[in-house]
Amino acid sequence: MKRSTKGSSNTRLIREVIELAKELESGITSAKSLKYVLTESVVKSRDRLKEVCEDILYSSPIEFGRKAEDFLWKRCFHDLMQFYKRNKKRMTSSEISLLQIHLTTGFGLYYSLLLGVSKHYSINIQNLMPYITVEQSIEEFCRESQPNNEEVDAWARNAIHRILICMGDLARYLFDLEVIGYRELAIRFYDLALIWNPDIGMPFNQLGTLSESNNYGLDSVYYYMRCLTCDKPFEGAENNLRRVFETNEKRLNEIEDKQSSEESYRMIERSILLFLKLCNEYWFIKSSDNQFNKHILPLLQQTLQSLNTSFNLQPKLTTEQMPTFMTPMTTFEMSVITLILVNRIQELEDRKNSANGSQMFPLILNFSINYLMAVVASSHQSVKNKLGLDPFKLNGLSSMSPGVSKENTPDLSPRRALSRLRRRKAAINYDDKNVLSLDDDDSELSELEETALSTIDALEIGSDLSDSNEGSDSYNLDVTIISSDEETPLPHRTVGPKHSDTPVMPVEDVLNYVLNDSYLPTIKMYCDWFRSNPNILSLISNQLQLWFEEFINFVNSLLNIEHKILQSFPNLSEFKCYGVNWHQKFPLASDLSLSNIECLKSSFNAISFESQRVLNNCEKGFLCIESIIAFTHFVSDSDYCPNVYGISYDSIENRFSYNSHSNGTNFNYFPTNTWSEDNSIFVSSNPQSINDIEDNESVDDSKRQKKFMRNMAHLWLTAEVNQLEKDVSFAPQLPPYMVLDSSAYCQHLDFIKELTHSKRFIIVVPKIVLASLDQMKKTNATAREAIRWLEEQLQRGNRVIKFAKDAEKLNLSPIKYPKRKDREAFDYYELLEYCNYLNTNTKTDRKLIYGMPMVSLLTHSFDRWPANAEAVAKTSGIHIESVNSFVTKWQNSVKAIT
Repeated sequence: MKRSTKGSSNTRLIREVIELAKELESGITSAKSLKYVLTESVVKSRDRLKEVCEDILYSSPIEFGRKAEDFLWKRCFHDLMQFYKRNKKRMTSSEISLLQIHLTTGFGLYYSLLLGVSKHYSINIQNLMPYITVEQSIEEFCRESQPNNEEVDAWARNAIHRILICMGDLARYLFDLEVIGYRELAIRFYDLALIWNPDIGMPFNQLGTLSESNNYGLDSVYYYMRCLTCDKPFEGAENNLRRVFETNEKRLNEIEDKQSSEESYRMIERSILLFLKLCNEYWFIKSSDNQFNKHILPLLQQTLQSLNTSFNLQPKLTTEQMPTFMTPMTTFEMSVITLILVNRIQELEDRKNSANGSQMFPLILNFSINYLMAVVASSHQSVKNKLGLDPFKLNGLSSMSPGVSKENTPDLSPRRALSRLRRRKAAINYDDKNVLSLDDDDSELSELEETALSTIDALEIGSDLSDSNEGSDSYNLDVTIISSDEETPLPHRTVGPKHSDTPVMPVEDVLNYVLNDSYLPTIKMYCDWFRSNPNILSLISNQLQLWFEEFINFVNSLLNIEHKILQSFPNLSEFKCYGVNWHQKFPLASDLSLSNIECLKSSFNAISFESQRVLNNCEKGFLCIESIIAFTHFVSDSDYCPNVYGISYDSIENRFSYNSHSNGTNFNYFPTNTWSEDNSIFVSSNPQSINDIEDNESVDDSKRQKKFMRNMAHLWLTAEVNQLEKDVSFAPQLPPYMVLDSSAYCQHLDFIKELTHSKRFIIVVPKIVLASLDQMKKTNATAREAIRWLEEQLQRGNRVIKFAKDAEKLNLSPIKYPKRKDREAFDYYELLEYCNYLNTNTKTDRKLIYGMPMVSLLTHSFDRWPANAEAVAKTSGIHIESVNSFVTKWQNSVKAIT
């Protein structure tokens, strides 16, 4: 009888929900403006719907829970956002504010549901708690808990996942309404949903939507591909991916038609767009294309060449939208995408669904290995430069090249090392708002000083090269990251100070650098992939010879770092790798994000993803190092992995060694290897045994490849020296300070961003310009975009943008000012006061020698300014001109440099 009463009560509740939902739907359909759907009566109906739906979630989850969730989300929040999108042009600012407030209340509702469902159905959500601030205990939010059966437990877990997605969608809606800070909150909730259940692809799709303007589309492609590889992909993800690829194709055609630029962000853009084009070719396979190899091979070569160039770019100020170097996140996403493509093509070949599968797999596999080589080489150099490690002496032992010593290795000057350390610090420290200060006593090196030091270092190395009788073949340059097996003795030479074995950074900073600012998480992922797929490792063993040579040097560097870390933090010894039997027990952030990728799952078997222990950054950084060392133990132990790689471990010296000629494998997937010197890619043909290739030929091939790499390094260095000489000798006659009025921001925002990324000028933003943009934002979308961009630069601490203080103005006396009621004219004179302060208080040789002004005031049009604007500015020694005129001059100066 009680069960019947309870069932009838739940039926009445769901009927009431349906009636309230119909009422709210009809009301929002007939409403002419947003205020009609936020009246008192409608709000009461919506509040009643929330209460009834919440009761159903606790009383009848299996029968009506899912339906109640849908009604709660659609009628209370989703429908209102759809109404806003349909009537966006007619919305007033007050209506938008009401909608923002209403959506914000949704966080409280879903937050209480999250805690309530977890308590009521006894679901442990402690692994989410470190990311959620809990002001009160869970018990104060929740009802009495009750025992569950398997069906109820499954529903509750899925409900928590849907609640997290709803909270992410609420934050995304507020971001669409231009509320600052909610994009990051949306990403946080979607990440939590993926941690809770990585097999459902919808959060990946939402993250891809949020990231379409970032990283030239790479972030979106990464998330959409991750969504499509989930057990339950989102239906529209493939169309979204296709749309991003189409946009990428248009953008790539545009930059190919234009004159190539050597600006770092342009080089990164081209590399990413080429990589995405390659992904498009491999993802959307055309089974009828029998000439796949012919048209894909040039693209592979072009992409690898562009990526290798991008990895040589030095870290500098960057943004999510326009990166200026290969950031760790960009490298990680590219690596994951590459592994997804390799796994996808391998599955196609296994299923025999594509006639091109056997043609595509060797090429994409070789591409992934060449990409890995570039990552390891770049990471090795970054670790040595950042931590001050001796590139040719680790743990008191000399390098594997017997003829190389510290004395005969050209080294960078100490000034250059200091400049690199300082510049990187400025790039990663975004928390300190004081970095915007551009006082005369700034400790950072100027851009001109940086360029001069680069030239001096390059010329020093170049002179060392030219003095040698053997030219570029005699020296193992640090910049090439390729070790030499030549046994020719080198002349004794001392250039610069010797390296110290002691890192120049505190141990905590070293571990934070390893975790957040290095490529080590990417290398760890490749190590996990090899360990999970030993068949792949066997297939490409011959191609990995050059990589293992560099990789072992890199791992020995990590062993040196490990020793010094344990001296400072003995408590980290619980994570230390003691041999091949070591297994990672705690997940890193990268492991959490990759836990649902099929080709990596077996490497995560020993990891406890449900562990309640939260590691700090030092522990995570050390664990990342140990995971890479553990993989090296794995490939060096013949009991676990057939030792066909020539790797051995000396436990006494705590050091790995590599013998490239000890490879005794009798199987090779790519036997007829042809080496293309233009792109460093192996091209394979028909399978055959490696025994068919004579040992002498393989040795000659290895020597030829290494010689080619050294020659390429010499040519690259010569080109760099010539370029730097041009940069230093050319002195563009353009003022270093730029002040732009509000019309310039509204009409030329893209150019201002490009000007900022060039780092050749300091953009000064007076308070009067911000106030003018704030007044225009209600009717001008570009003004709103400019405000958001300036705020983002402020948060990131962009050093080339200076927000002027009220005190940084200087009166234009004896010039007579207009009356205040003539607002536009008075604002113009106030802009001139900011310019006058900069022009008067800046003492530079350029100003004294060339007699040129230090400030340029730019505008879109002179129509808004007084008729005597140019005369007044000239009297004060301030240069004014239109943006279009300045663009022409600046482009000419760039052409003169290049």
